[in-house]
Amino acid sequence: MIVVFSLFLFLGVFLRVHAAPRFLHLPFSNELNVLQGYWYYPMGSCVNPSIDEPCKHEGIDYQTGYGKDIFSAAAGTARRHSQYNPMNFGYGEYVFISHSNRYFTLYAHMSVTNLSLPYTQIRDTSQWAFIDVAQYIGKSGNSGTGDTGMTNAHLHFETRLDNYLGGDNRDRRDPYDIHSTSTPGIASLYPPNGAQFTSCGLDFLWTQCPPSPYSPMLPVPVMPHELISRGPTYVSESLFEDTTWFFERSPYVIQSNISITSGATLTIEPGVVVKFDRGASLNVSNNAYLFASAGLGDRIVFTSLLDDSIGGDTNGDGNATVPGNSDFVGIRIFENSFGYFDNTSFHYGGSFNPQPGIVKNLGGTVTFLRSSVSHSNYGLYQTNGSLVVDSSIIRDNTSYGLFATGGILSVSRTEFGGQTIADAYLTSLSGFSSFGNVNRGGGKQEFQIAAIFSDQSWVPGIPYLINGATVNADVILTLTSDTVIKFLPAGYFHIYGTMRVEDSPQGDVYVTSYSDDSIGGDTNGDGNATGPVRGGGYRGIYFWDGSVGDFQRTHFFYGGADTHLFYGALKNIGGSLTLNQSSVSHSYHAVNQSAGTFSAEATLFEDNVFDQLYFSGGDVSLIKNVFLNPDNQSQYDAYLSGLSSFVTIDNTSSGRGGFRTGSISYDQTWYRGVPFVIDSSSLVASTSQLTLAPGVVVKFLGSGKLSVFGSLVSEGTSAEPVYVTSYRDDSIGGDTNGDGSQSQPWYTQPVNATLSLNASNGVFHPSRFLGRLFSAFSTTLIASSSIVAKSVPFGKYQRISPLVFSLVPLSHEWYG
Repeated sequence: MIVVFSLFLFLGVFLRVHAAPRFLHLPFSNELNVLQGYWYYPMGSCVNPSIDEPCKHEGIDYQTGYGKDIFSAAAGTARRHSQYNPMNFGYGEYVFISHSNRYFTLYAHMSVTNLSLPYTQIRDTSQWAFIDVAQYIGKSGNSGTGDTGMTNAHLHFETRLDNYLGGDNRDRRDPYDIHSTSTPGIASLYPPNGAQFTSCGLDFLWTQCPPSPYSPMLPVPVMPHELISRGPTYVSESLFEDTTWFFERSPYVIQSNISITSGATLTIEPGVVVKFDRGASLNVSNNAYLFASAGLGDRIVFTSLLDDSIGGDTNGDGNATVPGNSDFVGIRIFENSFGYFDNTSFHYGGSFNPQPGIVKNLGGTVTFLRSSVSHSNYGLYQTNGSLVVDSSIIRDNTSYGLFATGGILSVSRTEFGGQTIADAYLTSLSGFSSFGNVNRGGGKQEFQIAAIFSDQSWVPGIPYLINGATVNADVILTLTSDTVIKFLPAGYFHIYGTMRVEDSPQGDVYVTSYSDDSIGGDTNGDGNATGPVRGGGYRGIYFWDGSVGDFQRTHFFYGGADTHLFYGALKNIGGSLTLNQSSVSHSYHAVNQSAGTFSAEATLFEDNVFDQLYFSGGDVSLIKNVFLNPDNQSQYDAYLSGLSSFVTIDNTSSGRGGFRTGSISYDQTWYRGVPFVIDSSSLVASTSQLTLAPGVVVKFLGSGKLSVFGSLVSEGTSAEPVYVTSYRDDSIGGDTNGDGSQSQPWYTQPVNATLSLNASNGVFHPSRFLGRLFSAFSTTLIASSSIVAKSVPFGKYQRISPLVFSLVPLSHEWYG
């Protein structure tokens, strides 16, 4: 009995050791490091809050990079693959293979899959595709959202037992058998990121451990371009019924202007070359369809009859002729028609007739996927309808790569470059979205923008270029983090709606000159031939009555030149304009406001040409801002006149500056921080009171005069008196005139600096008047615990006025 029991125990162990089949090879050509191990995220990177356990991962992420050939790990039957919204949905592009031993393998986040199955779940066994061991099934990528949340390209590989695409984690199996499905621990059960699996458990699924690729690896399958076509086929008449153009009859030569008539569909097979004679076009009529999808087969090409590089010397003239950028009209897609292009190329078209563009959407529905346009006049052109461009290349076109004056446009993951005028021109669109577009260099690197008729979000990638643009009323333009906007020399942006930065931005937004290569690259493509101009790079952004400008972490450079209205990088003529944690530099005025409201907090104003801020009306709030004038090029930090309300708290200044004041027509309080400067004739209106808060510094130029017809009240304290002194006095309020020690205050120098009270009230609590104090006419003047010092023959003068003074004169020791 003991012998029998021992035999069963031995057999049980033996059977357990060999319970799992060893049938898998690595699905690529060499062993790779892993990004993440089996079943769980690395320790601490993700916790499921409902069970307080690490998040399930259920696979192995191999560090393939982008575009590596992927092969089947074992022979089997491909039951399903998917391309559904590949950049935003789960596995993205994936392949699911069943094997004869009840196991399944899954290959996810691929860039392309090399299967002819429909992109659906296949239950019809007649549509299943046999896959040999190490058969090429596609390339690695970063499609889908991914289990890892990573954006870097990798292969997510899973093995499952008796599971299709449902089930739970118990159906998954670790091919290395180093992790049990029931064991929650993770610290020592996967290699660190960037390492390799070097050992296996007893029930591993590989043919050997550590695993290796199948050798010899099967070659990548022969593609249709290996076949031989029997064309050319000449087409000179319109298509009145459903038609297919076959590879065997390629190239097709369109000899004139032909149409796909209403209700008909033209389908073009992979590998077909379509050539156009001079001036020829293919028109997709109302309710007609053009379907040119090569999928993973050989690319479909639309080109000129003179192009011998593709499809051979079809016109038989040897090298006598060469193609040009406007050889033929192109494809017109009319209202309510459809054009679908996948893995296609367009060359040498786009002549005006009457519209430019090698593909012209005039009101249809057009999809342009994994395709390219090059060496044409205009690339893609749209006046109406909808156009989706995804994962494509638009390069080296004579004028614009993409030109849209209406309709709905979506452009994503597309490469631009080498255009002569601009990558794109966009105006009057009823809908616009953009994501992940790049310029690979060469040509004009920008999206030119004109009228904005619908809510839009601008994202980073290719800079947006403004020559003359408008945001209509009731339209919201949102700028996301790292977006770059550039202006042509006379460029302007009129805002009647809302221009704002996204809530809680994670990065900065930049607005600058077209010639500024330091931000967004060499957008104008001229190398170092031009550079930005301080104070004159472009006109700026105008906020009109009822508009809103809300900017966080936004930086403006080189704006404010204007010969039509007034100077300033940001011009407020009745809107509501807010800057927070932003900056405006190297412009004429940073902000110029005549009406509306302006608020700036924690914002830098630096090296602007004239007064950094210029206000002639409206409401103004300045809180905790910094004014820098490193080379003393700016005149003043701000000019304040005619305001309806004014708040200033804890602002600081360095270099020549100060707040230059004009007329005061409402009750106003000046707070400490940046000194206030009286440079000529300023006045306080008869209905207004100017209050000087504790610690305020007021400085007078030589001819400065403040005339008070209302009330002037100083609220200084013994600890924080109010100071009134010369603009040259660096001992109080700093070097406001920015000349270092080149000038000194002297009692004979501010000859006409005057504080004049005319039929008004003056109340002065602890104050220090450093100069010829004032002249008072029909005025009640009260001054207590104040000092008048370093003045010319008299520090105070009063006529026809009650006078109450409690002063401590210092007999000309201070200035005035």
